[in-house]
Amino acid sequence: MEDRDPNQPHSRWTQIYKALADEKRLRILRAIQQGVDTLPALSADIGMPKTTLHHHLTLLRSARLVTMEGSRYRFDQYTWSVCREELEQYLGIESDDVS
Repeated sequence: MEDRDPNQPHSRWTQIYKALADEKRLRILRAIQQGVDTLPALSADIGMPKTTLHHHLTLLRSARLVTMEGSRYRFDQYTWSVCREELEQYLGIESDDVS
């Protein structure tokens, strides 16, 4: 078994950060964090058609940034914290360096 190249970013990071690299998806995450958590409520709050919103939510769910509990969407704090911690380690950022 080969060791992973330490200079190669983890593939999970690229999926997460690609999901975050869209203004609409950032707006969706913010709305979910503020308690707007169903497809109809998100559609009304953001002003986006449900089909388009569903597409963006699928990408956010694939990146594991959003989970579902019944018909409600939730921001996955665990995925975010683990990804952030791993990225800081990869970049060589000490936890004391982060403000």
